[in-house]
Amino acid sequence: MMVEEQRRLAALKTRFQELGWVDGRNLRIGIHFAGERAAMAAAELVASAPEAIISTTSTTARSLLDATTSIPIVSAVTGDPIALGFTTNMSKPTRNMTGFTTFNDTVAAKRLQLLREMVGTVRKVALMWAPANPQQLLLEKQTEAAAKTLAIEFVSLPLKSGGDIAPALATAELERAGIHARRYRDAERSKVSVSEAGNSQLPWSK
Repeated sequence: MMVEEQRRLAALKTRFQELGWVDGRNLRIGIHFAGERAAMAAAELVASAPEAIISTTSTTARSLLDATTSIPIVSAVTGDPIALGFTTNMSKPTRNMTGFTTFNDTVAAKRLQLLREMVGTVRKVALMWAPANPQQLLLEKQTEAAAKTLAIEFVSLPLKSGGDIAPALATAELERAGIHARRYRDAERSKVSVSEAGNSQLPWSK
């Protein structure tokens, strides 16, 4: 487990303790790593029948929703939940998922605008992204559209595994393109299953 995930888990346990729920006493928290086998990991997790599930990426959220329509899922962070099909209403969940989102459909254009301001001569940009993550698929389309608007040539470099990073960098260099890289960390992300945590629902929050 990476440092970021360790901090998140520690914060989760601390808040549960503040609410009177202590792991190992009246609460059982299980850690499940998904990686590139998200669908299988989600099925295994659902089969263990937790009372609630916490998801940490759009990738795991999609797999979990495909695996269960009844177990409450809380997304610690996801992309645009409406565009991704996780809900049809931001103020009230329409499926068995709620949580937090960082989406902003103007971010892709703003990033390229900032790049143009910093490097006025930029004419071509390459985006390294992970197609396994549905949010990054949206980002890729938004970035391509923004590049077209700004008259910047766009090079899409999908990363299906860690082994694709070096070839993608080589392609970007060959294309003489500036690089915008999205973190390829799905293999290191985790899901947390929570038992005896109740079934309350909250609206999506930004």
